[in-house]
Amino acid sequence: MAVKQQESQRQAGDDSASGSHFGMILGFVHDEAPNERAVIRLDLHRGHCNVRGMVHGGVLMSLMDAAGLWAGVQKGDAMPSVATMGLNCSFLRGARFGEVTSLRAEASVTKRGRSIHFASIAVYSMPENIVVATGQGIYSWSTLSSQGS
Repeated sequence: MAVKQQESQRQAGDDSASGSHFGMILGFVHDEAPNERAVIRLDLHRGHCNVRGMVHGGVLMSLMDAAGLWAGVQKGDAMPSVATMGLNCSFLRGARFGEVTSLRAEASVTKRGRSIHFASIAVYSMPENIVVATGQGIYSWSTLSSQGS
């Protein structure tokens, strides 16, 4: 991967000084996306799979949740405090480890209010670029104060 491309990517949520968080544990990586959109990639390993070698549904849902949340964060804004209010998912097909090397979640904001946003999300299996899951999320957020809370 080119150095310039690496610089345009970051660990999902890697702006926290608190250390590890769930997205980092799973291995989520943000790819560059415009405002009101998010693209998060996950390079797969066996730990993401169930005993049959299929990517676990919880991993897919977590990837969808992170993408939907980050689509609502304006580029350059302070890190918001966000809570998922609702998340639904339709699993369209399985993703078998080995046949699928990574997953890519793409999310876009469909509606924004003063303190919530709605996002539409799709997850693709790579390298075939086949949709494996779709869903919608609702997120409530506020900007963290400098004093913390």
